[in-house]
Amino acid sequence: MSRNQGVTLLEVLVFVTILSMLFVGVAAATTSSLRRAQFNQRKIFATRFTEELEEWMRGEKEASWTAFAAKSAVSPGNIYCFNSVTLSWPAVGSCGSTYGLTNLYKREATLIGTGSQITVNIEVEWLDGANTFSVPVTTVFSQWE
Repeated sequence: MSRNQGVTLLEVLVFVTILSMLFVGVAAATTSSLRRAQFNQRKIFATRFTEELEEWMRGEKEASWTAFAAKSAVSPGNIYCFNSVTLSWPAVGSCGSTYGLTNLYKREATLIGTGSQITVNIEVEWLDGANTFSVPVTTVFSQWE
């Protein structure tokens, strides 16, 4: 009896199919991992931009409570668009659909209140494909901190 030496066509097809499924699985996992990493990176930047504006506003409050309080209004408050990396008080008005902060983010702050307490709502928003994500922060500043 002689034994066949070699590989049949069927065995080759099974091996190639299994190998292809393995590569497709690895590619899908890599793509998903890269998307999650990009999302997390954007969220970290948005958080940084939010905290940066919050600290800047704390400094503005400390410099002059009267000037800081003048920037606020009774509910619904005054909305400011901080779409620049360098911080200074812009005119009152929302950013609309403009993502001008590093061409990816939109940073808005709403100042609500009068008297000795001002509520500051800061929101940094970005688009990722068809989805909109944001990092909101609410801080209450008081005159006597």
